[in-house]
Formats: sequence, C-alpha cells, structure tokens
Amino acid sequence: METESLHGGKKTSVTADIYYQAADGKMITHYIVPSGQFMITNDKGELQVYNRNDNTLFRVRDEQYGTRNTLLYHFLSGAYQDMGLRGMGFSRTSTRFEHGLVISFWNPPANLQGVLQGIELVHEAGLPVYAAYYNVDKRLIRKVYYTEYQYFDLLALPMSVIEFNYLPGGDSLVSRINIKDV
Repeated sequence: METESLHGGKKTSVTADIYYQAADGKMITHYIVPSGQFMITNDKGELQVYNRNDNTLFRVRDEQYGTRNTLLYHFLSGAYQDMGLRGMGFSRTSTRFEHGLVISFWNPPANLQGVLQGIELVHEAGLPVYAAYYNVDKRLIRKVYYTEYQYFDLLALPMSVIEFNYLPGGDSLVSRINIKDV
C-alpha cells in the first residue's frame, strides 16, 4: 500500500506492507517508508505499535482502532454495502436511485449528532464509489472516492481511494491510497 497526502503545500508519502488474517481479524502493518515501525491490531481494538529505531512499544485498547473499522476489513469481509456504518450505530434514513447509482443517507448515532449531520454513500453496480460526510451545519467536510476496482474470485477491492478532508479556515488535506500486489 502506498499513501500520499498533501497539506499546507507539503507532500507526505507512506509505503507499507499489510498482512490480514480474516479468521481472527488480526492485521499487521510494516511501514517501509518511513521505516522502522510495525503496527499490529485486531478486531477487538487492541493496538500495538513497535518502533525498532528506538526500541519502543506503544499499546492501547479502544474499539476505534479495531480492524472492523478499516477499509480493508469492509471489503475483505463483504461489509462494503454500508461500509461499517450500521456497526458504528448509524441508521439509514433514505435511499434513492439516480442514473444507475444507489444513493443512501445515514444518520449518525447519538454520540456523534453534535459533530455530524450524516453520511451519504453512493454505490454503482453494488460497489461503493463515493462517500460524503456532512457536519451539523450541513457543510461538506469529507469526500471519499473508491476507484479502480479489481476482482479476486468473490472479492472486489478498490485499488485506489482518494480522500478530501476540508479543514476549518478553508484548507484541506488530500490523500490517495494505492493498493498494490494483492
């Protein structure tokens, strides 16, 4: 996996190898660039980050770090119809059909209602192609595009994910994730 991010006129690149075990939800990420870190997490949210450069280990347990909240999990487990929103407490409030697209709107759970107005998910041919996140003022704060799908037996995986995060003050953070060598 390669990730490139642009923010404040600067480009940041990350290259990592990711290994995922579906049976127990364990994911191991070896960061090649920048080098020296390994991250291990599972579906319970147990996260360990080992930095071999300074021989340190960071541990934390929180559901938000669980592999069930990752992009890979949603696609590898077939949970891409709602992209994990239902499991996070979101509820679908509407669905409409336009030009071959299925567009659904999801309201946030009570603990996020002061932050988000909702999320719009767009599917084409059964696969997610776009997600839009709106704050409580109904302002678009994040867009995600899922593109370049490849098919592996019964599995479809977007090989490119592009995110636009709109920050307060008019700035934005743009990220592109490229998945390779599946």
